Amino acid sequence: MKIGLLGAGNVGLSLGFAMKKKGLSLAGVNDIDPRKMQEASAILECPKLATEDLMDNSEILMFAIPDDSIEKMYSELKSKIPEKTLLAHFSASLSSEVFDSAEFRLSAHPAQVFPYPRLEDDVFKDVSFALEGNPKAV
Repeated sequence: MKIGLLGAGNVGLSLGFAMKKKGLSLAGVNDIDPRKMQEASAILECPKLATEDLMDNSEILMFAIPDDSIEKMYSELKSKIPEKTLLAHFSASLSSEVFDSAEFRLSAHPAQVFPYPRLEDDVFKDVSFALEGNPKAV
């Protein structure tokens, strides 16, 4: 599966790094901050992609952006997201219903805080996630 990362903040970079270490394919990364996007691209060894290119090249699209930006960004993008794309966010304050028209939607809430990017091996070992969403996505 190709995974696209929208957001290169603490959570996004930590999850992207853990996925890369497990051999998962990152299609690319996008962030509104060019410096963060460049740093994430280098650390994750994946391309920096424009939002539309990221959507077109991803089977999973991870919204690792601030909670108050998820609904707005999704509403701007939803008509362009390929139908079978799995959408995931990591907000503790929102359900998967924020992706109202998506067939495959998921919210994943890690039981860990991210005051900085976590880039060590096995950072998610013994960390539980609360998953909520469409049964096929979960």
